[in-house]
Amino acid sequence: MGLKSPSGRLARWALQLQSFNLKIEYIPGKANVIADMLSRPICTHKKPNCEICTITIDVPARSLKDIRNQQMKDDELKKIIDTFESPEKGTDYFN
Repeated sequence: MGLKSPSGRLARWALQLQSFNLKIEYIPGKANVIADMLSRPICTHKKPNCEICTITIDVPARSLKDIRNQQMKDDELKKIIDTFESPEKGTDYFN
C-alpha cells in the first residue's frame, strides 16, 4: 500500500489482503463502470407473480405393436426402418 501507517478500516483491509499477490490500481470514476454497478443498491422491487397455465389431454394408450404398424404405414419412416433392419443397402440419411 502507498500509506505508511494505515489505521482503522484500511489497516484491517491491508491485513486481510497481505497474503494475496495483488496489485491495487486507481481507475478514474467514469472509466470504472464495475464499481458503479457494485455501488448501486439492490433492487427490492418485486416482480409480479407469473401464472402458468397448463393443458392436459388424455392420450389413448398404444401398444408398441400398434406404433410400429403406424410407422410402417408412413412411406418415409418405412424407408428408414427398412434401412436399419437391412443395412447392406439403402439411402444414407445421415450425410
